[in-house]
Amino acid sequence: MLSDSEREEVFAAFAPEQQHQLYGRGIRRRLASMLGHDQQRIRLALALTMALPGTPVLMYGDEIGMGEDLSLPGRIAVRNPMQWSPGHTGGFSTASRLYRPARADGPDGYRAVNVLDQRHPPDSLYSWVARAMRVRRESPELGWGQWRTITVSDPRVLAIETRWRDCRMITLHNLSADPVTIPLQGDLADLAGANQVRQVLGDPSPCTVPARRSRSGVTVSAGCACPIEQSRELLLRLKPHVRIGKTAGAHDGNR
Repeated sequence: MLSDSEREEVFAAFAPEQQHQLYGRGIRRRLASMLGHDQQRIRLALALTMALPGTPVLMYGDEIGMGEDLSLPGRIAVRNPMQWSPGHTGGFSTASRLYRPARADGPDGYRAVNVLDQRHPPDSLYSWVARAMRVRRESPELGWGQWRTITVSDPRVLAIETRWRDCRMITLHNLSADPVTIPLQGDLADLAGANQVRQVLGDPSPCTVPARRSRSGVTVSAGCACPIEQSRELLLRLKPHVRIGKTAGAHDGNR
């Protein structure tokens, strides 16, 4: 339970208007709206969901950045029809009239935010979420391994280590608005000599690791997560076996 002061802090950050709040203790907004539709912050929040222990749960529509419909009462504001396409009713139904209306216009409407428009562009939120989910499914460390937080040089970065058998994964989550470089020292010192240290989610530039011989730190862009993997064999023990190639999630037919 949050204290009164903590609740007011949350409301100020994510539900500043009275219409955003529910029963004085809840929020009737979706993730994208609460984070100001900032793609880096949305991806950071979703990456944390994938990296933290337990089963990750996403509400339908979060994978495309859907917003709520505050014209609907109570909790129903975040239970608006899924936005599949920019066509009639967002592709939700062929009916001329829906029991729960689908909003067409505005920055959150189905003409602007829908699955069809995001399914193929590699830089879309939908594509990023699909890659992140695939990496998690292919990384038993995240689902089955033992985990701990580790101390790094900058308190703005949350570092989570997970281990499973001979595999190890560390996720670095930069919670600040500035790029941060984390020296490979302390609990990260052994990464300087690892066989493989790389960004596994496939974002364009959230994480920079210097060349092997001069590797001294990992730079994480503002508001981004940088999962890096160390494994002697790079073989994830799944059925069927999956070998991670140069591109995250690439399948190798050799078993």
